Amino acid sequence: MSQFLGAAFQPYVGHWIRTSPNATTPLWNSYSQQDIVKMLEVIASQFSKISTYSMGYAGYYPPTTPWNQVDSNCHIAGAVAQLNKRRGQVVIEVAQGIYQQSDAALQQVEIEAALRAAKEANAVFHNTVTSFVFTNEYIVDAQTTNAVNAMILANKQKAHNLNIKVGVRSNLFEKITDSNSSFYKELKTLIQNCDFIQCNLYPDKNAPTPKTV
Repeated sequence: MSQFLGAAFQPYVGHWIRTSPNATTPLWNSYSQQDIVKMLEVIASQFSKISTYSMGYAGYYPPTTPWNQVDSNCHIAGAVAQLNKRRGQVVIEVAQGIYQQSDAALQQVEIEAALRAAKEANAVFHNTVTSFVFTNEYIVDAQTTNAVNAMILANKQKAHNLNIKVGVRSNLFEKITDSNSSFYKELKTLIQNCDFIQCNLYPDKNAPTPKTV
């Protein structure tokens, strides 16, 4: 069984602007590629793999918005490629997230943006982006499972042509052990069509709080 030990990464960690009660967070499109490179230098000291959540599209962007002019998640693959080039080796490997969009046109441009970003990043430094992760915790029933499966099937060969694997992230993969689950068959089909799966795991609400030494 292949292991994936890394960090889920988004760059939205800037200091709040002003003070309470007028404090606001930095805009989600305000982080530059170089800002993100600096963050990744910290990540690289502990992890060699990251998984992202999206390409930066959101409902407030028209589908015609250029892929590199949306929220700053769009810069992550390029930032990792720049860091890898600077170090002369793959110090961080990217599983590029493709988020679920409620609008079909946005969903398509989200996918196309991931393909474009990966191709450009890997042109800067080979094997920076190695996989696409279709959606995050979107799989909750037969309908959503089938929707993700359709995305996988429609884009699997395009990804493989770029030497990139395709998979999905969920917190409900334990359902595959329950043959009586209402979407067992659909989930099984989806997993068979993936190159990998990522599992989101959360501590139990009654888990003890770690002690600080």
